[in-house]
Amino acid sequence: THAELHEYGGGGLYRAWFRPENFPAIAAALILLTPSKTHLEVAGSWSNCELPNSSYDANACWAIRTGHLHAVDAGDPSAPCAHAKGMKNAYFCVPILAQGETIGIIHFQATGANKSWFEYQLTLASTFTEQVGLSISNIRLRELLKNQSIKDPLTGVFNRRYLGEFLERETRRVTRAKQSLGVIMLDLDHFKKFNDTYGHGAGDKVLQELGLTLVKSVRAEDVVCRYGGEEFIILLPGADDGATRARAEQIRSKVRELTVSWEGKPLSVLTISAGIAGFSEHGSPAQVVAAADAALYHAKRSGRDPGDGGPICGVSRFRRVGGRAGLEPTSQGVRSCSRSLAAVGGQSEIDVTAHCRAFAHALPVEFRVFFPRLHSGVSAHRSRGSRAQLSSAARQRPPRRT
Repeated sequence: THAELHEYGGGGLYRAWFRPENFPAIAAALILLTPSKTHLEVAGSWSNCELPNSSYDANACWAIRTGHLHAVDAGDPSAPCAHAKGMKNAYFCVPILAQGETIGIIHFQATGANKSWFEYQLTLASTFTEQVGLSISNIRLRELLKNQSIKDPLTGVFNRRYLGEFLERETRRVTRAKQSLGVIMLDLDHFKKFNDTYGHGAGDKVLQELGLTLVKSVRAEDVVCRYGGEEFIILLPGADDGATRARAEQIRSKVRELTVSWEGKPLSVLTISAGIAGFSEHGSPAQVVAAADAALYHAKRSGRDPGDGGPICGVSRFRRVGGRAGLEPTSQGVRSCSRSLAAVGGQSEIDVTAHCRAFAHALPVEFRVFFPRLHSGVSAHRSRGSRAQLSSAARQRPPRRT
């Protein structure tokens, strides 16, 4: 990155090559092009190199414009560089090439009474600049490989691999510091419909815009990751349940306001469902993700984004349960589950049991242990149907295949 090149130019470059015995009576400065290629910025200087400013136009140096070494003798006004305006001593500039691309210059200036340059000085400086260019190429290649390993190529946010590494490290940190960690898991509602209706290109465009919106909606210390498909996870260090919920609702509102166009036509309104979880002193990274995933499933089964400002988030939190760390739904989550089951109370017990089983099987393994009755198919709400109805329904079942 540009910042890394600045850091390299400010310290490592001098320690590696630029020593008084190599360049006697010479000062120098590393000047790099900005990522936009429109300006030059001084990244570092040595031996009291004198320059009038720290930023210049990209065409301020003849070495950049010609792609070759440009030397100016003391007092020669024929072809001075604009970045060395007013310089009375002799100087020369050497372009830095990285993989065939000019990325900046090294400016050398005499500190003594030298009015011109010897050939060996120019040769040594050129060799030195070549080594700098190779080093910068290696830095850029390392950064590229690093980004490819931890960034999602489509959305530009962090990928699942980085999520695992960061979450493992962050859970240990918050445990030591006795702080909280908020987790939001969200995904786009009816995303398959976008792909089926507008094509996969439009679906990719939607995911890209969603990724940008999520990054703009969180703090610098927060981490946005693509978990898979249309699912994203946001980690909020130091955020409690209230702050995490507020952030999720804020993101929900921004996504609804997002306008995405494809082939000149606006796509339908985007909505998301989200589940939040909090990590305190107990649990593991896998459990905190499972908690957010379970809350997300509950939000989807409760109707996704209602569009009326109502809550969209299921909530789970880690607490000490039964003498061990585990996942325990909050009281709000329990009430929400009860309302969902109560809504089908007028059906037969077989129907209610089917709802229970479907709900239990949708939960992660870590969550099912807290719903043993649901997972076994025993309904928490008794049916209004009679035993005769149940026996009749049982007789109508098809025989089990062997």
